[in-house]
Amino acid sequence: MEYHSIDFKKCEERVGKLQDRIARAHKENDLKAVRTYQNRLIHDFSARALAVKKVTSNPGKSTPGVDGIT
Repeated sequence: MEYHSIDFKKCEERVGKLQDRIARAHKENDLKAVRTYQNRLIHDFSARALAVKKVTSNPGKSTPGVDGIT
């Protein structure tokens, strides 16, 4: 799949729903469901795509580090 053809709005909705399910299961103290949903989120393409987008669009990438070099 091409990076530019990814619908990030749908990705955000999908990841948000999974995170909501995790929170709901945790609130209900259903730890087995929490682990299942977390595992599903870790292996989900949408979550990976959003993580890559967040890292590559990070404005901190152009700021100097502790050594002062960009």
